[in-house]
Amino acid sequence: MTETSFERVFIDGTAELLPNFTLEKLMYDNFEKIGVVQHNDEERAFAAELRKTFPPQSAASAIDLIEDPELLKAAREEFKRRAKGGYTCPIEPETVPTAL
Repeated sequence: MTETSFERVFIDGTAELLPNFTLEKLMYDNFEKIGVVQHNDEERAFAAELRKTFPPQSAASAIDLIEDPELLKAAREEFKRRAKGGYTCPIEPETVPTAL
């Protein structure tokens, strides 16, 4: 044959992501209703300190899910449908991370 060889080096490019379009639309709709607020440097510094005390959830979307059982049901059903096949890691088991 050609006596050609290669070495496969895995660098980056995967993420454990399971999209949920029901929740995505909910968050988008809330951004549309609420809008994007512009903040000055002082407000951003204050927010950075506050952020350290809160988990990274979106309160508006969480409230909607609590108040709307049908929306919560749709999100759960979508998750079950998308996660039905389980998770298959795209990285081969023998892959070793390489520092760049």
